[in-house]
Amino acid sequence: MASDGANSLWIGGLEPYMTEKFLLQSFELMGEQPRTIKVMRKNGLPAGYGFCQFQDKKQVTEALHKLNGKIIPNSQPPRRFKLDLSKNSKGSTVFHKVRLVELSADVDDYSIYKYFSGKYDSVQSAIVVRDSNGVSRGFAIVNFSNEKDPLHAVIHLQGETGLGSNPLTQIVYC
Repeated sequence: MASDGANSLWIGGLEPYMTEKFLLQSFELMGEQPRTIKVMRKNGLPAGYGFCQFQDKKQVTEALHKLNGKIIPNSQPPRRFKLDLSKNSKGSTVFHKVRLVELSADVDDYSIYKYFSGKYDSVQSAIVVRDSNGVSRGFAIVNFSNEKDPLHAVIHLQGETGLGSNPLTQIVYC
């Protein structure tokens, strides 16, 4: 079966020792089950990125939000998962985005995804922006597949609670 971009994640920031086998074991240690992993090469050397194929879009979404920004098991020195939705060969997906500002430190990708996907069916991903040490910078981006839902979120979710210890005081369409 050919690779389906909807069922794949891009993984970046890979060190030369991070082979397909190493990454597969790392995902499994974190409770995720990719079908295959392919580390890309350039002139025979690892290119620093690859693709992880999953059974279905639900597994892709779970892995993206549960692992992104977390430490890769057995990485030395410790490295973090840098994951993103893979694009298929037909071109990139256009996302409509909102930026969340002044998030509490306890908010992660998965909690944002669960919060917003519980309200909007078009949520594709949620990513907390982190510094080089993996510490949240206090803001995040939520990607939607349609324009209506992020506009609704900007208007109707200002001041809402339930996502970390801070209310949603700044939701900005971008």
